Amino acid sequence: MSEKKLNENKICFISCVNNDEQYNKCLESWKALRVPEGMTVESVVIHDAKSMTEGYQAGMKISDAKYKIYVHQDVWINSKNFLHIMVEAFKKHPEYGILGVVGSKSLPTNGIWWEGEKIGSIRDRVSGDFAEYLYDRNDRECVEAIALDGLILMTQYDIPWRADVFTSWHFYDVSQCMEFLKQGYKAAVLPQSLPLCDHYAKMNTMKGYDEERTKFLKEYLPFLRSINCAKGNNGEKAESVVIVIPVYKKDLEYEEKISLRQLNSVLGRYPRVFIAPESLEFDYGILGDNISVERFADHWFQSVTSYSCLMMQKEYYERFSKYEYMLVYQLDVFVFSDRLKEFCDKGYDYIGAPVGKFVPFWHAIDARVGNGGFSLRRIPAHLRVLNDFDRIVRDTPFFPCFILAEDVFFGYCGKREDVEFTVADFKTASEFSVQENVCHVYSKFAEGWRPFGCHGWSQVESDFWWPLIAAYGYEPPEKIEKLTLYTHAVLRDYIKHRNNINLQPSWGWIRRGEKLNLEKFWKDVIEKYPEGNPAWERRLEEMTCFWCAVIENVNRGHLSKDTDREPFLIAVYRAMKSGEAAKYLWEMWDMMLPILGREPYSVKDVIIKLVLEKKLEKFVEIELGKIDKLLCEKGQMTEKQYSIESQVRMRAGQKLFEKAIAWNISTETELWKRYGAEVIKL
Repeated sequence: MSEKKLNENKICFISCVNNDEQYNKCLESWKALRVPEGMTVESVVIHDAKSMTEGYQAGMKISDAKYKIYVHQDVWINSKNFLHIMVEAFKKHPEYGILGVVGSKSLPTNGIWWEGEKIGSIRDRVSGDFAEYLYDRNDRECVEAIALDGLILMTQYDIPWRADVFTSWHFYDVSQCMEFLKQGYKAAVLPQSLPLCDHYAKMNTMKGYDEERTKFLKEYLPFLRSINCAKGNNGEKAESVVIVIPVYKKDLEYEEKISLRQLNSVLGRYPRVFIAPESLEFDYGILGDNISVERFADHWFQSVTSYSCLMMQKEYYERFSKYEYMLVYQLDVFVFSDRLKEFCDKGYDYIGAPVGKFVPFWHAIDARVGNGGFSLRRIPAHLRVLNDFDRIVRDTPFFPCFILAEDVFFGYCGKREDVEFTVADFKTASEFSVQENVCHVYSKFAEGWRPFGCHGWSQVESDFWWPLIAAYGYEPPEKIEKLTLYTHAVLRDYIKHRNNINLQPSWGWIRRGEKLNLEKFWKDVIEKYPEGNPAWERRLEEMTCFWCAVIENVNRGHLSKDTDREPFLIAVYRAMKSGEAAKYLWEMWDMMLPILGREPYSVKDVIIKLVLEKKLEKFVEIELGKIDKLLCEKGQMTEKQYSIESQVRMRAGQKLFEKAIAWNISTETELWKRYGAEVIKL
């Protein structure tokens, strides 16, 4: 604590300012406040601060005022008696070192104050129109807090701000509360019935938040736990975790039994729950002992896509709301040791295995963490983003990808500056889990290092994993498949085709908002590689991702709205025409038609026609299967049953032909000819 003699009759407003116009408007409200008798008021402005802690530390050194008010440049003080309320509170309670207007009585061990028991009030315009937030408060007495929001903080003692640790614009407030508490002082919110302040913030940016939170937990987590224990909160909720094991079949494969046995052996002391379809009858014998079951409707387990959708349902996480964390443990996971509490203590909202550097949709959202098959999820945070799901996915072209891969959605949330969701950094994720592409950790494994677990070991690179797993007492099968270089193959394919069209510079231009470089490069590509050129072969996924990334960055304001997107759509069309693409890509484009339809380029019309053609072909294939089944079972039906079924199929055929006509799609293809012939057979 500073030994400087402080003037007990002086109040000082200290602000870090980068918008003088906004600051001067709010300063008017501060100058209009009634000043306690015999006291003076001054203001200190810090320009060009590198961080809030650096700026506030500089302001603290400049002023000798006993009562310092650290306030954002965009805070308007409503109550004319604000200074009287503050000084009276400090004089009445010399044990109060720091005061605010909004904060929390408790602080979860993830360091996020607003997920604690909120107190105080504020009128805030951070998300658009003004909203009034009224929490637990007292209009006569201060309410004791552990953490305070930094929009306005008041102190009566000088304790250094931790500029040596926090180098951004986050956690300066909560860390300063910890510093006062460590010195034996208390934190509290001022007496209030209605909000004392209006906050005029334009946007709540989360950039750099996760890095500062990691620093905060490293610096204060042991102290925070001691506070929780002293206040009768032993942290059980913050540290509690449930392990969920998705199952969908009656009997387990050999490798799945190993996965489950290892789970029970290493993590058997934690609550474990099977996630199963309502109709599934299963008994895994001793492997299922002490594992409870939560059942969900069968339709969530029909495919990878339906399961992905289940993992984005609020109901799913609400079933486990008594826990703070959920470890998703699919039965192609192997854990090496119990490090579960270690990763819970890091406080992230989501941790999963890192994904390959060139996996297209992860690359497009600029994220590397991480795969959901073995993942640690903080349940309150997942419920929070799912409550905000409609806003988050509004107008994003990535929505179809989220349906197919829910982990991409949560990775995406971690990259959005306007979404409060923290995803682990790459290094932490690598310690948590290793998946495909294990070559980057060969040497570490050889030296005895092990991650918390691995995912997909029985399907990918199994001849690498089996010797490691055998060391834990599990007998390998007689035949081990040769090394499956899944990610290496993707990378090799990418590099091979990159010799023709190297997209790497384009990704950088998107990230940096370099519109002119982006447009010039793609116009040159379109001119150099006409339709039918081999350079477009097997490039649809990459071109789809690129177009999505451009749309996304335009929507987020990182690229100019007038960015010419026609070359990207031409590239998509040429990739579509170059050959057979994976079915999921056509399904994705089907879902993206509303966004595509808003594009002002004529090439969209031929793309839409191709997508509708593929959509109709899918319907035809389904109907062909039903016709084949009907013809096979004809002898087992009564004449009446067959007549009814055949009429249903013929009506379906009529509707398909009507769709083809409406969508201007030719029925002269071999598929359509076969379909017509099959209908005639009925």
